[in-house]
Amino acid sequence: MRLKNGRRTAPGKPVREESGATLVETLVALSILVAVLLPVLLFLGYLSHSPRNRDRIQAIGLAQTMMETTLEQKDFVTKKEPYGRKWMIRQQVIHNKRLVGITVRVFRKQDTLAIASFYTERLAYQSDTLSTDTRHGKSIIPRENSNE
Repeated sequence: MRLKNGRRTAPGKPVREESGATLVETLVALSILVAVLLPVLLFLGYLSHSPRNRDRIQAIGLAQTMMETTLEQKDFVTKKEPYGRKWMIRQQVIHNKRLVGITVRVFRKQDTLAIASFYTERLAYQSDTLSTDTRHGKSIIPRENSNE
């Protein structure tokens, strides 16, 4: 007997066309896929929950909170203060005429490289700037023109 592809079968053998995949071939392909993807997924899960990334997320939250507190309280002074047992927060304020630049950096206490850093600039109005620029020892209250 002849098959569609032109081959002959031996007498007494059942005629079977070879189209598609068998159950065994499908299971082997699936097991290879799982063997490759499982380690990759485990590695990506480790990266998202590693202690280093957890520290970075916490440092960003601290820097953001400190920046919001500074802007809300109009606490425009340079300072360095510990936060808990692990963190050091440095706030640097630079006054340039009527512009106030505020940088908040969060460090681990033993490190010198910041984990998180936020920077913003704001216009300084007389009611906002009642503190002293600690770097230059000058009052930062803007002078008003006496001609008005």
